[in-house]
Amino acid sequence: MTARARPDPLFATDDQFRLLVESVADCAIFMLDPGGCIVTWNRGAERLKGYRSEEILGRHFSVFYAPEDVAAGLPAQVLDRATREGRYEGEGWPKVWPSPRGGA
Repeated sequence: MTARARPDPLFATDDQFRLLVESVADCAIFMLDPGGCIVTWNRGAERLKGYRSEEILGRHFSVFYAPEDVAAGLPAQVLDRATREGRYEGEGWPKVWPSPRGGA
């Protein structure tokens, strides 16, 4: 009789969570590195923001803001808040710079 290897519960949980986030299509969920560059991108982000993952990964999240908001430092304020609080959640964005495909 051979013993079956049991999966690591933490790995299974991480993998399941990743699959869950990737499958969400009605909510944009993405993560940034400490400098504000996009490191993850789900289906909802693709649908709502109009960028495919290969187009947006590695770019700074300020691309979602209008030029006047970037000039006013809004992306830097959001990143600072996320750094202090561990995350930032926003319902819509006051001014979203249009994606290359015309979506918001």
